[in-house]
Amino acid sequence: MDDLRFFFEPKSVALIGATEKIGFGYGQTKTLIEQNLGGSLFLVNPSHSTIFGQKAYSRISDIPADVDLAVIIVPSRHVPPVLRECATKKVRAAIVQSAGFAEIGAHGRKLQQELTRIAGETGLRIIGPNCVGLANTSNGFATTETTREAMSPGPIGIIAQSGVFGNILMDCGPDEGITFSKVVTLGNRCDVDESEIIRYLLHDEQTRVISLYLEGVKHGDRFMDAVRKVAPHKPIVILKSGRSALGRSATASHTGTLSSPDDIYEGVFEQSGVLRVQTIQELFDLSKSLALQPIPSGTQIAVLTTSGSLGALTTDMLFDLDLPLAELSADTIQKIRREAPPWMNVKNPLDVGPSGLFARGLKALMEDPKVGGVVAIFVIPWIIISELTASGLGAEQFFADLRECRQWVHQKPLLFVVVGKNEIKKIISGFLGPDIPIISSPENAARVFAKMVKYRQKFPI
Repeated sequence: MDDLRFFFEPKSVALIGATEKIGFGYGQTKTLIEQNLGGSLFLVNPSHSTIFGQKAYSRISDIPADVDLAVIIVPSRHVPPVLRECATKKVRAAIVQSAGFAEIGAHGRKLQQELTRIAGETGLRIIGPNCVGLANTSNGFATTETTREAMSPGPIGIIAQSGVFGNILMDCGPDEGITFSKVVTLGNRCDVDESEIIRYLLHDEQTRVISLYLEGVKHGDRFMDAVRKVAPHKPIVILKSGRSALGRSATASHTGTLSSPDDIYEGVFEQSGVLRVQTIQELFDLSKSLALQPIPSGTQIAVLTTSGSLGALTTDMLFDLDLPLAELSADTIQKIRREAPPWMNVKNPLDVGPSGLFARGLKALMEDPKVGGVVAIFVIPWIIISELTASGLGAEQFFADLRECRQWVHQKPLLFVVVGKNEIKKIISGFLGPDIPIISSPENAARVFAKMVKYRQKFPI
């Protein structure tokens, strides 16, 4: 764990291969300079004396200070001698962003084996090659280009074998209502692997949920031991590619990973309590729900909706997943009936339509002791909002009662579903606040609840 700390909290960084020319290395150079690391950032390039007005060194050995972390973006054939120079310099950690290793075949595998040997012989810890490194939102440190919005501190730790995949997740995060603690891209994993990062994130106070994109596991026994020890304390969500033979072939040419048949992974995940998802959207939806909401104490789900059709779709999916609908208590039914119009059917799923009783209906469901969690589906045609806005009635007046939902956020799991234009989702998200997740679809809300229930059954309080 002490070794890995130098990746996330380096006191000094050397960028080897720094450049101000457009191309590979340009973005990384600008990113590190713009982080205002001051005198603790050293640029290395034998062809330049200055880069973006900052002094450049010919070799890392010329730097007149200790270096905690080296970020390496030189051609693959130069990486082994550069790493040996780093080890001689007593650098503690290195991120090799260069590609051209095991993912390209026999010659690349031989080069990568040399990196592994260097790590083993010298104690230099290496992330990569063929990655973009990492981001630590708690101190604002990142080795790859990302937006300021994506660097807002949050509760979800991301581990991705694919470098670009990590960037994509960070790009999507703000629109999905997700913020991250740490984002780590591992690439070909010549040294540091997913098992070590999982253990590291267990001890990271900012991280509540650990989410992974995997193409394969490097050391099966170490991985099994790590997830078994960590999953009871922090949920682990995994999106794994290579479910098919063609997918496994694709992973071999991407990060040089030889993936085992999928049923082996499925068995490992089941035994250890890992929650597997099938899509990127499900990864987002489940991760933010686990990070923001309490784990359900029971399996009984209530569905509240402004659209009977979406309530029916949710009910069907809950049935498919063996999740029962809650039988509402007599007190809850009586509370709602007192205010309900004659056309409203007071049952579960509860379709309030345009009655204006959405917030009050939600309050009654959240207070019902028979209800273990609520899927709340709020939909309204965009044309109605447009017409109301044109007539002078602002969103503040129309959606004001949704703010009441914030007070029930930690009582039991509450998942909101908003279907329609992105503008509607943004408006409603603003009223709900940051602690209530908006899920992408009714079906995914049901899947999320099923996974949350599964986690509670595996690790009861």
